[in-house]
Amino acid sequence: MNRYSQYCKPSLNHGIYAMGLDKVFHRAEKGTMFYLDEKGNECAVIDFLGGYGAALIGHNNPKMIQAATANFQQQIAFHNQFSVRDAASELAERLNAILKTENQLHDDFYFSFTSTGAESIEVAIKHAEMARRNETQYFVEEMQFAISQLHRATKVVEPVLSDEQRQLLGLSIDANVGELIAAVRSYNEQQLRLQPYFVVLKNAFHGKLMTSIQLTHGEMYRAPFAHLGVQAEFIAVNELSTALSALNEKHSATLLMPKLKGSTVKLIAQPLRLATAILVEPVQGEGGIHCLTVEHSKYLKTLSQALECPIISDEIQSGSGRCGALTAGSEIGLKADYFVLSKALAGGIAKLGLVAISKNKYQAGFDIIQSSTFGEDDHSARIALAFLDELYDPQQNLLERIKNQGELIKARLNELQERYPKLIKEVRGKGLLIGIEFNADMALDSIWLKSILYQGFLGYMITGYLFNNYHIRVAPSSSAPNVVRLEPTIHVTELEIDQLITGLEDVCKVLQYQDSYHFLKHLTEGAKTRSARAELADYRAFYSGLQQSDSEADVKVAFVNHLISVDWIWQVDPAMEGVPEVEAKLLIERLGFDWRVAPLPPMRITSTAGKTVDFILYPLSVTSEQISVMLQNNELDAIRRAVSERAQTAQRDGCSVAGFGMFTSVVSNNCKSIRATDIALTSGNALTVGMTKLAVLEQIKARNVQVDKVAVIGSAGNIGSVYATVMAEHCQQLVLVGSARMGSKKRLLKAAYKIYSDIWDSVKTQSSLTGLIKKVADHPQCQHWLTDEAQCPSDIASALFELFSQDMNGLVVIAEDLREAYDCSVIVCATNASEAILDVNRLMSNALICDVSIPHNLSDKDLALRPDVSCIRGGIVGTPNGESLDARARAYLDPGQIYACMAESVILGLESVEQHYSYGDLSKSQVDEILVMAQKQGFFLAGSKDKGSM
Repeated sequence: MNRYSQYCKPSLNHGIYAMGLDKVFHRAEKGTMFYLDEKGNECAVIDFLGGYGAALIGHNNPKMIQAATANFQQQIAFHNQFSVRDAASELAERLNAILKTENQLHDDFYFSFTSTGAESIEVAIKHAEMARRNETQYFVEEMQFAISQLHRATKVVEPVLSDEQRQLLGLSIDANVGELIAAVRSYNEQQLRLQPYFVVLKNAFHGKLMTSIQLTHGEMYRAPFAHLGVQAEFIAVNELSTALSALNEKHSATLLMPKLKGSTVKLIAQPLRLATAILVEPVQGEGGIHCLTVEHSKYLKTLSQALECPIISDEIQSGSGRCGALTAGSEIGLKADYFVLSKALAGGIAKLGLVAISKNKYQAGFDIIQSSTFGEDDHSARIALAFLDELYDPQQNLLERIKNQGELIKARLNELQERYPKLIKEVRGKGLLIGIEFNADMALDSIWLKSILYQGFLGYMITGYLFNNYHIRVAPSSSAPNVVRLEPTIHVTELEIDQLITGLEDVCKVLQYQDSYHFLKHLTEGAKTRSARAELADYRAFYSGLQQSDSEADVKVAFVNHLISVDWIWQVDPAMEGVPEVEAKLLIERLGFDWRVAPLPPMRITSTAGKTVDFILYPLSVTSEQISVMLQNNELDAIRRAVSERAQTAQRDGCSVAGFGMFTSVVSNNCKSIRATDIALTSGNALTVGMTKLAVLEQIKARNVQVDKVAVIGSAGNIGSVYATVMAEHCQQLVLVGSARMGSKKRLLKAAYKIYSDIWDSVKTQSSLTGLIKKVADHPQCQHWLTDEAQCPSDIASALFELFSQDMNGLVVIAEDLREAYDCSVIVCATNASEAILDVNRLMSNALICDVSIPHNLSDKDLALRPDVSCIRGGIVGTPNGESLDARARAYLDPGQIYACMAESVILGLESVEQHYSYGDLSKSQVDEILVMAQKQGFFLAGSKDKGSM
């Protein structure tokens, strides 16, 4: 863990680590940045990001450094607040002239200086609301004056109201002036409480401060703070021409103004403005590089006039020359009332932001209530003046150069888009602010690549690929992660553009060929052993056989699973074949920023009755080993949130049931920690126990095993006690084995009582008179209790336990020592011990072990030492018509098979079960019930599971 992660931004640091961007830049010059690699060698990176737009004229531009150095050498006053700030006023004068000329405006501007763009947006919207409030206050004062005139009237005044006004105010036809005044005041107070709003374009990004973040369209940024107040109406640019009627319908307010004339009083409706301002980015940067047009500007101006509110042009990213002018809006005739500038304005070496407010909109006294400790400082103002000198130097003609460079880059990118139209959707931009949008619905079958797209990280991972393979620095648009954003400096060369195009073409080939390893292998450079494959390979043929039904199934069910181990990534994705375990482990660890995996194509299953179900896997890219560590350390919050998210996503996707396999059921406490509202949840434990029982019985029959004693290790737990109960009818003695931990004996006794209670129920119903059940049924005392119910003990379980005594000849024996299990011919393991606990050398000859523990109690390595011992890990389920899982998720299964925990989800969906099933504690009745349902729907035991699937 580095200091940045430990003390600054832990989540962001994890993200840049996952992308391979975890570098420390130690210097920058012009359009190049430098970092030291692990060996201490300096590496150069072409900067196509340009400080998110701030480094337009290059990093450490000599003239900017010269201006800054002069400030220090002259010992200028940094903190000369509450005085005449000459440098700031000189900068304002200069900008005022440029703004008026570029935008063809006549009015001068007042300038309010800040340190950042987001702060400048806050100032702009604060001023706009002050103006709206002052306007409202004027009408309030007029209303109060009019009411006071009514109070001072010396003669009787008769209200003259329309029927509509009387109905609105709830006044009768004979209401007097006093009643009218009270009703008008009440109505106006209600109207004044209506919340003002801002009109904002969809895809907008206006900052991350408390107010500006609520005017940013991206849900990720806005949602956590939406309840705090500022109201925004987000409008798509193609809806601008029709937006007015919808806005007026939703936000309409009027004040009623009494008008005294002679002996009568009428009410005049005065419209009350609720629209504070319209916020516009002429080129939307963070939203995906969307450029507004002249037509959009006309619609915005019409809307502004109709709503009687100002236009605030957010030029933080698009302005200061980035798009070939001080303000990009000047290119489309926007003619805003406010201009917000920042980023490049301070030459890339200082922090400066500002709001220019048209004098005809300016509110007197605003400059008194608005101030900033670092705003108007001479240092940044002088640097900004030097920046303007550079930008408008006639000998350099930078603005024209910026436009030409931008057109060249776009032309090259458009050629690339024509070669890969299925991958690149569009190239957009103006000047040196350009976006490449990759198709969100591109055909990706590689699980790794598809999941990156599914997670919304394609642009981020492309960024990492270009950085590590081509030494190019770009970034995605934060609110449009499939858009790769380019904001190079003016120093970008044709050779560097060639390198960018080469890198992007390589990206397209990687995506086209579905070579996930080639796309991600830069993340594993630190692995001691790596795959020998270096060249790009084409995997399209592998995916050509994948089929998916076009028709809708009758029902959809989900199943949440995860990777068994790191070496299974080759089965999940063929491009990963041959990747050494140590490299695979590092790759999975680095990509752990987001565990979500794209759902696999549905497996269509048809029941014997003809009902269809789509079985959909919702995997997590985390291994059993990783989750085991979480369990040992009791660090389960993250994995539980991830499991819950999978259930919630499945619910949104229309699944009626979600099953949880492998460790997902363990960490969720058999689904009880999962937070999903409208989907049935199941751990699959009922059918797992049921099919395991059938598999054990099948093995007993096939091996002709004499079953006298059966030991169940882990009987104190819920699953273990159910296994013990279902085995009771198939043995002559049950040995319940627990641990030596405190409370184990008490839990074992509780399990024994439960077993005896279930046995007695079977005896009474005569449902299965075999094994222990027959022994109980044949006992004279039990027969007496059956014939004379009045003599039957109320606590029958305790009575049976005492009756059959607690010695080694008893029917149900409690043992806290594992040694008591070794003389049993059948041993069922259902513990959560962290390691293998069975001593293979002490097992009976030809013993049958059923090990369903997580992790397993008998390791495959130990088992190999005893070829006479058989071990099964559970039962495998056959599908009704031989339907098979996607080969990439089949693990140890053959075609036509699924695991019991998976089958339970399918069966519950086919049975239209709406309640949680194997949820929390399990019962024998659930096991019996699910076996009946399985048979009804055409599922059957297909064999024994002899390998671990965890």
